[in-house]
Amino acid sequence: MLNVSVRGGKMIHVGLWHKPIETAKNKTTITYDEVASLCNLNLSDAKERYNELGLILGEINKFERDNHRPMLSAVVVLKNVKPRTPGKGFFHLAEEWKIKEKAQSDEAFYIRELRKVFD
Repeated sequence: MLNVSVRGGKMIHVGLWHKPIETAKNKTTITYDEVASLCNLNLSDAKERYNELGLILGEINKFERDNHRPMLSAVVVLKNVKPRTPGKGFFHLAEEWKIKEKAQSDEAFYIRELRKVFD
């Protein structure tokens, strides 16, 4: 079971909440592997990776959106992709929330969102 804390009525993973904030303040990124280790998630298990880590990051993004801030998980990127970008779930969520238009490239949206997070 994951350790969670209630922030603004939302369940947020305690070990994960501060790392993206720290990463953003340092204007850098962190990989999904690093995030998963904070949560004690095994990234080799696809179900755990997509379900639990995705839900955790989604809740963090929802909390940020509800507080009129950019998608904090923009600092969480794939390890073996050049240039490093978040996974597809990040972009699907942005489209679902209508903050990314379908015609806009993922790369353009990501760069814009990451700049907002860094600010």
